[in-house]
Amino acid sequence: MPSPPARERLRGNELIRRLRELDLDPDEFVIFGSAPLFAHGLRADIRDLDIVATGRTWERVVAIGEAAVGAISGDPVTQFYGGRIQFSQRWIPPADTAEELIRRAEVIDGLRYADLRDVLAYKLDLRRPKDVVDICAFWESADREVLG
Repeated sequence: MPSPPARERLRGNELIRRLRELDLDPDEFVIFGSAPLFAHGLRADIRDLDIVATGRTWERVVAIGEAAVGAISGDPVTQFYGGRIQFSQRWIPPADTAEELIRRAEVIDGLRYADLRDVLAYKLDLRRPKDVVDICAFWESADREVLG
């Protein structure tokens, strides 16, 4: 569970505030990418939000956002704020279904963040330079039992 200072950082983050302003059903999306690390204090900041959405939430963001294509998956995505918040219907394979990721997510301050084990699996699969930095943060935090 994230510490109270981590929650304060989330509440003060511009992207999280903008996401909340969209007034979406938090039971129909999960925040993925690096934001779960930020929520747990494993990252000092985030530059964007990657979100997996289902149901009416997906329909709503498609109706009000800007259509684009996912850089890694090639799937249709919907963007807000110059691409700094991006919604998709699924996460990068071999991830589980969106519904399963949402079910397994951790609720922090009313929003669902992907389970850290799912985030680690994704980052281990891609192993981009920024992912390697995050993977190291996971292992350095092992003494705090972040991964459960």
